[in-house]
Amino acid sequence: MSSPRSTLALCFAFLSPLPVASSLLPSPHAPPSPIRLIQEGPTWLAVEKPCGIAVHDGQDSLLSQLQASGHPMATPAHRLDRWTGGVLLFGKQQQEVGPLQSKLQAPSTVKRYHAILRGRLDSAEEVDWSEWKWSLSGKAEGRRNIQGGGKGEGRRKRALTVWRVMKRTDYFTLIEAQICSGRTHQIRRHASLAGHPVVGDVRYDRKCGEVYLRMLKEEYGFEMGGAALHASSLEIEGLDRIDGTGGGSVRLDSSASALPAAWEEMVPGCGAICFPSAGSAQLPADLT
Repeated sequence: MSSPRSTLALCFAFLSPLPVASSLLPSPHAPPSPIRLIQEGPTWLAVEKPCGIAVHDGQDSLLSQLQASGHPMATPAHRLDRWTGGVLLFGKQQQEVGPLQSKLQAPSTVKRYHAILRGRLDSAEEVDWSEWKWSLSGKAEGRRNIQGGGKGEGRRKRALTVWRVMKRTDYFTLIEAQICSGRTHQIRRHASLAGHPVVGDVRYDRKCGEVYLRMLKEEYGFEMGGAALHASSLEIEGLDRIDGTGGGSVRLDSSASALPAAWEEMVPGCGAICFPSAGSAQLPADLT
Protein backbone atom coordinates (compact mmCIF):
# COMPACT_ATOMS: atom_id res chain seq x y z
CA MET A 1 0.00 0.00 0.00
CA SER A 2 1.70 3.18 -1.17
CA SER A 3 -0.19 5.75 0.89
CA PRO A 4 -2.52 5.75 3.93
CA ARG A 5 -4.85 8.12 2.09
CA SER A 6 -5.86 5.34 -0.25
CA THR A 7 -7.31 3.32 2.65
CA LEU A 8 -9.46 5.58 3.89
CA ALA A 9 -7.55 12.51 18.63
CA LEU A 10 -6.35 9.77 24.83
CA CYS A 11 -6.62 9.81 28.72
CA PHE A 12 -4.22 8.09 31.06
CA ALA A 13 -5.76 6.07 33.89
CA PHE A 14 -4.55 3.42 36.27
CA LEU A 15 -6.73 0.40 35.63
CA SER A 16 -3.80 -1.96 36.20
CA PRO A 17 -4.06 -4.49 39.01
CA LEU A 18 -0.33 -3.85 39.54
CA PRO A 19 0.36 -0.82 41.75
CA VAL A 20 2.81 1.75 40.42
CA ALA A 21 5.01 3.53 42.95
CA SER A 22 4.49 7.29 43.05
CA SER A 23 8.29 7.75 42.93
CA LEU A 24 8.21 6.50 39.35
CA LEU A 25 5.84 9.24 38.24
CA PRO A 26 6.65 12.89 37.50
CA SER A 27 5.64 15.56 39.98
CA PRO A 28 2.12 16.91 39.42
CA HIS A 29 3.44 20.32 40.53
CA ALA A 30 6.05 20.73 37.79
CA PRO A 31 6.04 24.24 36.23
CA PRO A 32 4.06 24.51 33.00
CA SER A 33 5.94 24.42 29.71
CA PRO A 34 5.65 27.40 27.35
CA ILE A 35 2.85 27.16 24.82
CA ARG A 36 3.80 27.46 21.17
CA LEU A 37 1.53 28.75 18.47
CA ILE A 38 1.75 26.66 15.30
CA GLN A 39 -0.67 28.57 13.07
CA GLU A 40 -3.95 30.45 13.28
CA GLY A 41 -6.89 31.56 11.17
CA PRO A 42 -9.76 34.01 11.71
CA THR A 43 -11.78 31.49 13.77
CA TRP A 44 -9.18 28.96 14.94
CA LEU A 45 -5.69 28.50 16.26
CA ALA A 46 -3.42 25.47 16.54
CA VAL A 47 -0.97 25.13 19.41
CA GLU A 48 1.70 22.64 20.36
CA LYS A 49 0.54 20.90 23.52
CA PRO A 50 3.43 19.95 25.81
CA CYS A 51 3.57 16.42 27.15
CA GLY A 52 2.37 16.17 30.75
CA ILE A 53 -0.11 19.07 30.70
CA ALA A 54 -3.85 18.45 30.84
CA VAL A 55 -6.04 20.13 28.24
CA HIS A 56 -8.82 21.16 30.65
CA ASP A 57 -8.16 20.46 34.32
CA GLY A 58 -6.46 22.86 36.70
CA GLN A 59 -4.97 26.35 36.64
CA ASP A 60 -1.90 25.04 34.78
CA SER A 61 -3.98 23.35 32.09
CA LEU A 62 -3.37 24.21 28.46
CA LEU A 63 -6.79 25.84 28.21
CA SER A 64 -6.16 28.05 31.26
CA GLN A 65 -2.79 29.18 29.91
CA LEU A 66 -4.23 29.88 26.49
CA GLN A 67 -7.14 31.87 27.87
CA ALA A 68 -4.75 33.90 30.03
CA SER A 69 -2.53 34.66 27.03
CA GLY A 70 -5.11 36.66 25.11
CA HIS A 71 -7.67 34.09 23.96
CA PRO A 72 -10.27 34.13 26.78
CA MET A 73 -12.95 32.32 24.73
CA ALA A 74 -10.70 29.63 23.24
CA THR A 75 -12.31 26.18 23.23
CA PRO A 76 -10.62 22.91 22.19
CA ALA A 77 -12.07 21.22 19.11
CA HIS A 78 -10.71 17.81 20.16
CA ARG A 79 -8.68 16.29 22.98
CA LEU A 80 -5.27 14.83 23.66
CA ASP A 81 -4.41 12.86 26.78
CA ARG A 82 -2.27 14.55 29.42
CA TRP A 83 0.79 12.55 28.39
CA THR A 84 0.27 12.93 24.63
CA GLY A 85 1.91 16.06 23.26
CA GLY A 86 1.55 17.60 19.83
CA VAL A 87 -0.90 19.49 17.63
CA LEU A 88 -4.15 20.64 19.24
CA LEU A 89 -6.80 22.70 17.44
CA PHE A 90 -8.91 25.34 19.20
CA GLY A 91 -11.84 27.49 18.16
CA LYS A 92 -11.39 31.14 19.10
CA GLN A 93 -15.05 31.21 20.14
CA GLN A 94 -17.17 28.33 21.44
CA GLN A 95 -19.61 28.57 18.52
CA GLU A 96 -16.73 27.98 16.10
CA VAL A 97 -15.89 24.57 17.53
CA GLY A 98 -18.71 22.67 15.78
CA PRO A 99 -17.54 23.50 12.24
CA LEU A 100 -13.96 22.63 13.22
CA GLN A 101 -15.07 19.26 14.58
CA SER A 102 -16.88 18.53 11.33
CA LYS A 103 -13.66 19.23 9.43
CA LEU A 104 -11.67 17.02 11.82
CA GLN A 105 -14.08 14.14 11.21
CA ALA A 106 -13.99 14.49 7.43
CA PRO A 107 -12.42 11.53 5.53
CA SER A 108 -9.96 13.92 3.90
CA THR A 109 -8.42 14.90 7.25
CA VAL A 110 -5.03 13.29 7.95
CA LYS A 111 -4.17 12.67 11.63
CA ARG A 112 -0.53 11.68 11.94
CA TYR A 113 1.07 10.30 15.10
CA HIS A 114 4.40 8.86 16.17
CA ALA A 115 4.75 6.25 18.89
CA ILE A 116 7.46 4.11 20.45
CA LEU A 117 6.41 0.49 20.85
CA ARG A 118 7.84 -2.32 22.95
CA GLY A 119 10.03 -4.79 21.10
CA ARG A 120 10.95 -5.11 17.42
CA LEU A 121 7.80 -4.84 15.35
CA ASP A 122 8.13 -6.68 12.04
CA SER A 123 6.92 -5.24 8.74
CA ALA A 124 7.92 -5.83 5.15
CA GLU A 125 9.99 -2.68 4.64
CA GLU A 126 10.24 0.63 6.45
CA VAL A 127 8.77 2.41 3.41
CA ASP A 128 5.64 0.22 3.28
CA TRP A 129 2.40 0.95 5.08
CA SER A 130 0.60 -1.79 6.98
CA GLU A 131 -2.84 -1.94 8.60
CA TRP A 132 -4.39 -2.77 11.94
CA LYS A 133 -8.08 -3.60 11.50
CA TRP A 134 -9.30 -4.93 14.86
CA SER A 135 -12.76 -3.61 15.67
CA LEU A 136 -12.95 -1.53 18.84
CA SER A 137 -15.60 -0.13 21.11
CA GLY A 138 -16.13 3.62 21.18
CA LYS A 139 -14.97 4.05 24.78
CA ALA A 140 -11.84 3.56 26.85
CA GLU A 141 -11.26 -0.04 27.87
CA GLY A 142 -8.62 -1.89 29.90
CA ARG A 143 -5.95 -4.52 29.43
CA ARG A 144 -8.35 -7.39 30.14
CA ASN A 145 -10.78 -6.41 27.39
CA ILE A 146 -8.93 -4.19 24.94
CA GLN A 147 -11.45 -4.42 22.11
CA GLY A 148 -14.50 -3.96 24.31
CA GLY A 149 -17.91 -5.39 23.56
CA GLY A 150 -21.49 -4.89 24.67
CA LYS A 151 -24.20 -2.32 24.07
CA GLY A 152 -24.04 1.40 23.36
CA GLU A 153 -20.52 2.80 23.40
CA GLY A 154 -19.27 -0.64 24.40
CA ARG A 155 -20.30 -2.10 21.05
CA ARG A 156 -17.38 -2.87 18.75
CA LYS A 157 -17.13 -0.80 15.58
CA ARG A 158 -14.89 -0.81 12.58
CA ALA A 159 -11.46 0.70 13.32
CA LEU A 160 -8.53 1.19 10.97
CA THR A 161 -4.99 2.33 11.75
CA VAL A 162 -2.34 2.47 9.04
CA TRP A 163 1.29 2.46 10.16
CA ARG A 164 4.87 2.06 9.09
CA VAL A 165 8.14 1.41 10.88
CA MET A 166 10.48 4.40 11.05
CA LYS A 167 13.31 2.83 13.08
CA ARG A 168 14.00 -0.25 15.19
CA THR A 169 16.40 -0.84 18.06
CA ASP A 170 16.99 -4.03 20.01
CA TYR A 171 14.18 -3.13 22.41
CA PHE A 172 11.92 -0.54 20.75
CA THR A 173 10.21 0.30 17.46
CA LEU A 174 9.42 3.84 16.34
CA ILE A 175 6.33 3.98 14.11
CA GLU A 176 4.34 6.57 12.24
CA ALA A 177 0.60 5.93 12.40
CA GLN A 178 -2.47 7.51 10.88
CA ILE A 179 -5.95 6.84 12.21
CA CYS A 180 -8.74 6.39 9.69
CA SER A 181 -11.45 6.07 12.36
CA GLY A 182 -12.01 7.80 15.67
CA ARG A 183 -12.07 5.15 18.41
CA THR A 184 -10.90 6.14 21.88
CA HIS A 185 -7.23 5.22 22.45
CA GLN A 186 -7.22 3.65 19.00
CA ILE A 187 -3.46 3.51 18.36
CA ARG A 188 -2.71 2.34 21.90
CA ARG A 189 -5.30 -0.43 21.72
CA HIS A 190 -4.31 -1.59 18.24
CA ALA A 191 -0.62 -1.64 19.18
CA SER A 192 -1.37 -3.76 22.23
CA LEU A 193 -3.49 -6.17 20.19
CA ALA A 194 -0.54 -6.45 17.78
CA GLY A 195 1.64 -7.63 20.68
CA HIS A 196 3.73 -4.43 20.81
CA PRO A 197 2.10 -1.99 23.25
CA VAL A 198 3.09 1.65 23.32
CA VAL A 199 5.94 2.11 25.80
CA GLY A 200 4.69 3.20 29.23
CA ASP A 201 1.05 2.34 28.57
CA VAL A 202 -0.02 0.80 31.87
CA ARG A 203 -3.63 0.75 30.75
CA TYR A 204 -3.24 -1.61 27.79
CA ASP A 205 0.13 -3.30 28.39
CA ARG A 206 -0.23 -6.34 30.61
CA LYS A 207 3.51 -6.36 31.37
CA CYS A 208 3.91 -2.67 32.17
CA GLY A 209 4.26 -2.77 35.93
CA GLU A 210 6.51 -1.18 38.53
CA VAL A 211 9.63 -3.15 37.57
CA TYR A 212 9.41 -2.20 33.89
CA LEU A 213 8.68 1.47 34.65
CA ARG A 214 11.65 1.61 37.01
CA MET A 215 13.88 0.18 34.29
CA LEU A 216 12.62 2.79 31.82
CA LYS A 217 13.36 5.56 34.29
CA GLU A 218 16.84 4.31 35.23
CA GLU A 219 18.01 3.34 31.74
CA TYR A 220 16.35 5.99 29.57
CA GLY A 221 15.11 8.76 31.87
CA PHE A 222 11.51 7.89 30.99
CA GLU A 223 9.46 9.64 33.68
CA MET A 224 6.22 10.13 31.82
CA GLY A 225 2.96 9.14 33.43
CA GLY A 226 1.55 7.68 30.24
CA ALA A 227 2.19 6.20 26.82
CA ALA A 228 4.95 7.31 24.42
CA LEU A 229 2.57 8.75 21.82
CA HIS A 230 2.82 12.10 20.01
CA ALA A 231 0.29 13.89 17.78
CA SER A 232 2.69 15.00 15.06
CA SER A 233 0.46 16.71 12.51
CA LEU A 234 -3.03 17.46 11.25
CA GLU A 235 -3.87 18.10 7.61
CA ILE A 236 -7.32 19.63 7.20
CA GLU A 237 -9.28 20.74 4.16
CA GLY A 238 -11.12 24.05 4.07
CA LEU A 239 -9.63 25.95 7.02
CA ASP A 240 -9.80 29.73 6.54
CA ARG A 241 -6.41 31.40 6.68
CA ILE A 242 -5.54 34.53 8.60
CA ASP A 243 -5.42 36.51 5.32
CA GLY A 244 -9.06 35.64 4.68
CA THR A 245 -8.43 33.07 1.96
CA GLY A 246 -9.96 29.63 2.27
CA GLY A 247 -10.12 26.27 0.58
CA GLY A 248 -7.32 23.87 -0.06
CA SER A 249 -5.45 21.95 2.58
CA VAL A 250 -3.76 23.33 5.69
CA ARG A 251 -1.08 21.23 7.35
CA LEU A 252 -0.35 21.83 11.04
CA ASP A 253 2.96 20.36 12.23
CA SER A 254 4.42 19.79 15.66
CA SER A 255 8.21 19.89 16.11
CA ALA A 256 11.05 17.73 17.38
CA SER A 257 11.50 20.00 20.40
CA ALA A 258 8.10 18.88 21.69
CA LEU A 259 9.19 15.25 22.05
CA PRO A 260 10.14 14.17 25.60
CA ALA A 261 13.91 13.79 26.05
CA ALA A 262 13.49 10.09 26.87
CA TRP A 263 12.37 9.41 23.29
CA GLU A 264 15.85 10.27 22.02
CA GLU A 265 17.41 7.97 24.62
CA MET A 266 15.18 5.05 23.60
CA VAL A 267 15.40 5.63 19.83
CA PRO A 268 18.46 7.78 18.96
CA GLY A 269 17.77 10.22 16.17
CA CYS A 270 13.99 9.96 16.49
CA GLY A 271 13.48 13.72 16.43
CA ALA A 272 15.08 14.09 13.02
CA ILE A 273 13.22 11.01 11.78
CA CYS A 274 9.81 12.22 12.93
CA PHE A 275 10.38 15.83 11.86
CA PRO A 276 12.92 15.89 9.02
CA SER A 277 12.13 19.54 8.24
CA ALA A 278 12.98 20.74 11.76
CA GLY A 279 14.55 24.16 11.57
CA SER A 280 12.45 25.17 8.57
CA ALA A 281 9.55 27.61 8.46
CA GLN A 282 7.34 24.89 9.94
CA LEU A 283 8.82 25.43 13.40
CA PRO A 284 6.15 27.06 15.60
CA ALA A 285 6.65 30.53 17.05
CA ASP A 286 6.31 31.39 20.72
CA LEU A 287 2.77 32.24 21.74
CA THR A 288 2.65 35.72 23.24
